[in-house]
Amino acid sequence: MTTDGQSEWLSASGRDMAAHVLAASPDGMVVIDDRDLVVACNHAAADLLDRPAARLIGARLRIPGSGGRPADLVLPQPDGSERVIETRSAGAAIGSDRLTVVTLRDVTADRREARGLATAFDHQQMVAAVAAHELHGPLAALSVLAHVLRDRQAAIGPAERARLMARVLDLTDRLQLLVRKLLAAGGGPTARFGAAPEPVRVREVISEQAADVARPDLPVAVTCSSELRAVTDRAGLSIILSNYLANALAYARPPVQVTAGAADGWAVIRVTDSGPGVPEQFVPHLFERFARGPENLAAAPGMGLGLWIVRTLARENGGDAWYEPAPGGGSCFCVRLPLPPSDPPSDPQPAHPGQPGHRTGHRTGRLASNARPGGARSSRASQAGEAAQTRRRRSNGGGT
Repeated sequence: MTTDGQSEWLSASGRDMAAHVLAASPDGMVVIDDRDLVVACNHAAADLLDRPAARLIGARLRIPGSGGRPADLVLPQPDGSERVIETRSAGAAIGSDRLTVVTLRDVTADRREARGLATAFDHQQMVAAVAAHELHGPLAALSVLAHVLRDRQAAIGPAERARLMARVLDLTDRLQLLVRKLLAAGGGPTARFGAAPEPVRVREVISEQAADVARPDLPVAVTCSSELRAVTDRAGLSIILSNYLANALAYARPPVQVTAGAADGWAVIRVTDSGPGVPEQFVPHLFERFARGPENLAAAPGMGLGLWIVRTLARENGGDAWYEPAPGGGSCFCVRLPLPPSDPPSDPQPAHPGQPGHRTGHRTGRLASNARPGGARSSRASQAGEAAQTRRRRSNGGGT
């Protein structure tokens, strides 16, 4: 047994010992009573909480977490940054008093490093997903062309063989550009996908992509002036149009129309179809990564990356991409890119997506049309000719 004096001495001795433990701890420590009032703390806690110890004692302090599980306490700093304090709480009873002992540790640097690693990992996943999405099409086309060229029984004349070889070279160039872009994008989250923008003739790129995807049962009408140019990465514009057209052919109904014109300093391209359109509730998510509408999951394979890639490339080139309902029903996917400074800011009568035959200042063609025998072949050949001329201009140092 102990006398009352001995109990008082032991109580005083315990408080003194607790004070020494608090002071010696490298971590911040605070003791909170059942009213959330601080009854004791050490200097490390005062430094972490940026408040003098004398002001902490008696102050109300609510600490997140309980039961020994760690929780983060985020403290805004005067410079706009944040300090992250990891807290761990444990209950204690001294006589009739119920107390909570909280340890505090500054984990700001750890959390920042973790976020950086997570961002880098997410970026690498994104690069891999883009590679799988964008390399699949050209590789599949190259495989088909190689088999056709190798088939000795195929009736291919010299002109057709030359056209197919030109297409092989086009696809090879595109693959090389894609690989360079993916290597650049793999350098970090802030890396660009595309090359430096330059003036590009829009109709040439539209014609190339339309000729690739058009079918006899699903023609693609193109309305665009041969003089319209946009300041953009050419391969990036090819990818934008390829994704828009692939979506139209996969999910929509004919006719599919591509119209382009100048408006208010922009080259504006619209890909319009006559399909069911996009459900209104899904429109805000259309251009998000991995976004696929429920009605599209069974309609065609895909990862939901195409439209996200479109908007990323458009914005990298100083433009933007968006969706709007087509006049009379269907979908209209749009992209705008800057005009060269020397080009007229607007067409006299800009083409409207619902008027494919509008010809003022425009050249209009229908690809893969059944209106005449051999229409698809002759249209594709003309587009291949445009691509070959473009290749010669680029190889000779000329502009696009």
